[in-house]
Parts: sequence; structure tokens; C-alpha cells
Amino acid sequence: MLLSTKVFSQDISRYLDDGNVSGCKNIISIGYDPLNGELPFKFEHSVLRKFSYEVGGGPVWLSRQNWLVFDDPLPIKERGLGFSAFIKAKLYFGNFPERAYITIYPKLNWLDHKIYIDAAVLNIGYQRIIVNKLIIGAETGFGFRIYRDPSQEFLEDQSYIIWKPHIPLTFNISFLI
Repeated sequence: MLLSTKVFSQDISRYLDDGNVSGCKNIISIGYDPLNGELPFKFEHSVLRKFSYEVGGGPVWLSRQNWLVFDDPLPIKERGLGFSAFIKAKLYFGNFPERAYITIYPKLNWLDHKIYIDAAVLNIGYQRIIVNKLIIGAETGFGFRIYRDPSQEFLEDQSYIIWKPHIPLTFNISFLI
């Protein structure tokens, strides 16, 4: 006596198709920081599932640079453009490219023919794929802007390196490649 079994199966491949997101290792982005007047263009590369690095830079509006420091503003013009450049190390709580992450970074700013360094103590961000390979995200944190103030050079016994608080808040729109 022979028994035959017929198996009815469904094609579930459409549920498993992620649109090649799992094969993507890079992200290109444009961001906007309304607090500091920055418009960074960024490139991110995944090194491990939970670790990536990001490089970028872009224009900076000088009129937005003194909003946090009222009593002793930065020694720069009130109008014009500057430029910023940075490299970030990003550690994801989930897996690249989605969900929450923390980042630390140095950023060089060229503002009114002077160099300013932003050092992020800790930034936290969140990004999410919304359609196909399109990502939206936001990042905020706390750090310091470090610079030399030539007006303080007369202080012989004190350093004229100034540390000011810096709060970045960037909204991003990105694309996986």
C-alpha cells in the first residue's frame, strides 16, 4: 500500500524581500541644523552590523552661530557663510542602518577666516527607512566649541583658549546605496 502526501505551499518570497536593503552598506544624506544654521552633506559607510563611520561637511550660516552664547559672543561677523567638515563614529543599538545610535565626533568649522573645533561629548540619533531605501532621521546632543580668542591674548597667566557649549540638532533625509 502506497500513501502519497501532497503538500500545499505558498510563495512567501514577497514577505522576505527587503528591496536589497540588507545588501546596502552606504548612506548618502543631506541634513539641516536649524539651531546652528548648518546644511551638511554626508556619506556613511557600515563597517560592522552595529558600527559605521560618517564623513561630511557643508555651508554654515554665520548669523546662527551666537544663539547659545549671549554674554560673550563668538568673535565672528554677523553675516556671511562658513564651512564645516567632520568625521563621526556611529554605534547602533540595533543593526545598521536603522533605529537609535550614539555618535562622537570632532568637527572643524571655518567661520570668518578662523578655525573653530566642535567636539561632541555625546550625540544620540534615530533613523528609519520609510519607503524602499529612503531614510529620515534626527540627531541631537551636547558638546563644546573650542577656539582661540585673540582679544584675550593680553592675559599672560591664563589660557586664551575658549570653551563654549554647543548643541547640535540635525534633521536628515538619506538614501541607501
